[in-house]
Amino acid sequence: MGQSAEPSRSDFVKGVGALGAIGLAAGTSGCSGTTNPAAPSGSTAFTYRSAAAAGFDVLVGQYKTPHVFDGNFWFGGTTLHTCLNYLVASGETDHRSRILPTAFSVYQNLSGNPGWWKDDYGWWGVAFSFAINHRQRLGYDDHRHDELFNGLLAAAQSCWQQIRSNWRTTTYNHKVKGGFSDNAAGTSGIRGGTFNNSPDGTNPPLSGRNSVTNEGFWILSQLLAALDPGNPEYSRSSAAESDWFAAWLAYPKSSPGSTGILNALGLVLERPTGNRTDPAWYWSGDQGLFARALSHGSPLAHSIAESVMANMTDGQGVLHENLQYLKFKDLQTFEADYATGKGILMRNLLQLVVANTGRYSGFVRVNATAVWCHRSRANQFTYNWNPADGKGEPRTLRVDGKSDILCDLIMQAAGQEALNLATYIMPGERIGC
Repeated sequence: MGQSAEPSRSDFVKGVGALGAIGLAAGTSGCSGTTNPAAPSGSTAFTYRSAAAAGFDVLVGQYKTPHVFDGNFWFGGTTLHTCLNYLVASGETDHRSRILPTAFSVYQNLSGNPGWWKDDYGWWGVAFSFAINHRQRLGYDDHRHDELFNGLLAAAQSCWQQIRSNWRTTTYNHKVKGGFSDNAAGTSGIRGGTFNNSPDGTNPPLSGRNSVTNEGFWILSQLLAALDPGNPEYSRSSAAESDWFAAWLAYPKSSPGSTGILNALGLVLERPTGNRTDPAWYWSGDQGLFARALSHGSPLAHSIAESVMANMTDGQGVLHENLQYLKFKDLQTFEADYATGKGILMRNLLQLVVANTGRYSGFVRVNATAVWCHRSRANQFTYNWNPADGKGEPRTLRVDGKSDILCDLIMQAAGQEALNLATYIMPGERIGC
């Protein structure tokens, strides 16, 4: 699938409204791939909603493991978003799990470390904004929770400021002492963008103005512009990110033969012009985040989603991460980070899917079913959602330097988002494995 036409400014939006849970009556689904012999018997008794509830219980237990996020700050933010997304999709409140105050305590304990990369704060800020937008649905509408939610808003604003402080107007990937500023495969006169690490320095292979840092800042700016309309800085930053991404989308047309931010398949690269270590690298998380930052009516957002379905799935339509980056020793240490990608994609496709269920329901059904049908007896989800296909990831994620419980949490959160998405659009449909 090729690139879509160059988007107009109308393709971009500055505000993102909260979505409510949506249920559609449906029949029984079939399972993609073969049944996991380790999975519990009686799986056909589960609906997508009840399967999501079972997965959520496991995930909450993992989240509350003492010190699981020590040295792993950003995982706490993205996994909080997964947990809150389940609660909103299912209609449950947070009274039972108490995940929000637990997570806020994690944030307060860890956020002061000056060594965190700036994009880490984007995950927390977006999760806190999601909680604020769904305060009533989460069961926190009573005034006695005002202190908590005032703290969440202040934290989201602080997260935004952390990322905003690294915005620069220097040209992209210019030469600096010891290398190039963005660790990118190419250079450009395009200015702007926010750095995930020390601006205008060099710290290969991942520092620089990569896609995920700027997508997260764009989305957080949109959310805060709606939550705090009296502060014009949020809408200005949203517009600046919109312009930055639009410039990269237009770059191949103005500079023939050059690579912008999309590859020939119409998928979002890890950073503009490609990563210097692996110029062809793309991952699933960027696809969802970029589509999320666009209006759900944007042709480009649909183009990205359809390219994912065409190019990042196996023969049965089950999503797999692009693992080509693991060929490079310098990138192998980041496997746990990028193992989150499929869940991030699923979470950020919500607006597209809810507005276009006929277009995407098959993809959601196949993947949520695969997640559930290949779980362990303890309802632990796998890294590879369809291991019988023989493509892609290993069944279980294990990474040197990361605890087994953190790796289990990463797998659980990714699979949970597939079930969350199914719960939004087909909660009562029974799963057949």
